[in-house]
Amino acid sequence: MTPKTVVVTGGTGLVGSCLCARLLSLGHKVISLDNYFTGSPQAHIAGVDYREGHTKNIEKHITESPNLLYHLGEYHRNAPRSQRQSNGRKIRRHQVTSVRVAC
Repeated sequence: MTPKTVVVTGGTGLVGSCLCARLLSLGHKVISLDNYFTGSPQAHIAGVDYREGHTKNIEKHITESPNLLYHLGEYHRNAPRSQRQSNGRKIRRHQVTSVRVAC
């Protein structure tokens, strides 16, 4: 397998950190973009390039041209349910648009 440059948003969360470890073990260059709402720097894995930031500014944080992107970053859900649903949809739509444009 040819090594690829892979971006993982939410790379310090439970699923993201496991994915980063696996991709690294397969020989890929792994870049994690995380805002640390739910993840933690304690989840860092040696060899992964961690960058702190939000996906709405992904082009500012990821200047490379990745071969693959796993978008696991998520809107933090501490708001009341009705606000969370409305804001969550708006934020996720914006995040996905920003990630698509960056790719």
